[in-house]
This record gives sequence, C-alpha cells and structure tokens, in this order.
Amino acid sequence: MTKKQTGLQLAIAHAGSGTKLARALGVPRSTVYGWLEADAPTPPPDSAVLKAITAAGGLAALGRALGVTPQAIQDWRRKGYVPPARAKEIEMQYGIPRNDLVSAKVRSNLGLGGDL
Repeated sequence: MTKKQTGLQLAIAHAGSGTKLARALGVPRSTVYGWLEADAPTPPPDSAVLKAITAAGGLAALGRALGVTPQAIQDWRRKGYVPPARAKEIEMQYGIPRNDLVSAKVRSNLGLGGDL
C-alpha cells in the first residue's frame, strides 16, 4: 500500500528529486524543501504521542525503550497516533492512556468502539 502523495511530492518524484525540481523551476533547492516542510501535517501540540515523547526524554529515548527507530517515532508524531500494539507498551511504561494514543478510526476498524 502506498502513502497518499501531495501534488508537490508527485512533482518531486516526477522530476527525480527536490534538487532537480528546483532546477527546473529556477528556484533555490531550499525553497522546494521549505514548501515540502510546510506541506507536512503537524500534530496538535497536546497530542498523546508528543506527551509520550516528552515523558521518555525525546524521540531517540522513546525509540530505544520500544525497540524502534527514532524515524518510526517521528512518523507516529507526524500522524498523531501510534500502532495499537505500541500503545499498550507506552501506557505501561509512561502512564499515557492507550485510547489517547491510537486513532479513533483504528479503534473503530478493530470493532472496539471508543476503547482499546
């Protein structure tokens, strides 16, 4: 399954890289990457994932505690939720309710209604 791409991501993929797209558009490379960064969704400042990262002492620390890469943690942060199996681990280690860590859509798809 592929991730849904924005128009900018598709343009970069079509050009071959952000640098090549910048060259084709006649703009600095930093401009294209600035657009890309601005295009990325940001989680709410009080998200449970952010609370878990803070409680653990940072992305790398949470990754080490769960046995995953900091990039995986960053992906969860960007999305605003974690996989259900990891939510239980985070709840046990940091006391953050697992229902706050897993998206409502996932809970619904699992037939769990509002609770895990």
